[in-house]
Amino acid sequence: SGDRESNVSRGIYEWFDILLTDAMATNLRRVCGDAETKVRCRGDTYYEDFTLTKDQKKNINIILDYYDLITG
Repeated sequence: SGDRESNVSRGIYEWFDILLTDAMATNLRRVCGDAETKVRCRGDTYYEDFTLTKDQKKNINIILDYYDLITG
């Protein structure tokens, strides 16, 4: 669980803060590898699929690198 916020502006945006576990970080690194990564955002009525770009995956891995630095 975590704090959740929403915003509607040219689309619907929603985000929340959670504590990242080691297992979550490992899974994020796995899905941000060389293979194609598809993401599904699902709501009560609709859903949207998109594919992570190489730059998006690179940025996720950079964030995980910083996470590793601060958590030791």
